[in-house]
Amino acid sequence: MKAHKYADLFPVASVSEIKDMAADIKHRGLLQAIITLDDKILDGRNRYQACRAAGVEPKFKTYTGTDPLGDVISWNLHRRHLSTSQKAALAAELKPLYAAQAKERQLATLKQNASSVPDNCPERVKGKSRDQAAKAVGVSGKSVDRAQTLKNEAPELFAQVK
Repeated sequence: MKAHKYADLFPVASVSEIKDMAADIKHRGLLQAIITLDDKILDGRNRYQACRAAGVEPKFKTYTGTDPLGDVISWNLHRRHLSTSQKAALAAELKPLYAAQAKERQLATLKQNASSVPDNCPERVKGKSRDQAAKAVGVSGKSVDRAQTLKNEAPELFAQVK
């Protein structure tokens, strides 16, 4: 099963971490279901790989929330130990997603010819997409700018940082 683009924002576990997870899942079972959205893994790529390695049938649950991007960020930031540089790299990857959400809200408002945003649009957030991304992961806007520069000028190094 493929990962959702939001899941791909975060680094995958190392081979040894997957092996450790697989051993635990084989011993205790899969304790937390893998969350899917649009038939892709939104949360639980590493658990899925560990289940496959352990020969355990994974359990799936369909995402029912209203903010998949915000939820993926929240779930992963609270259980992963990301460095400031990794968070800044993540924010650089989030920046165009926040910009796209703003554009979607603008277009929906124009189509509705109304001052309110339709219910199916992402929540309105004030500020530049860079600052929204920085706030979401807990880094400064300048850190996001530095990560964006690295991504543009040295994509191989950016991938290593991420």
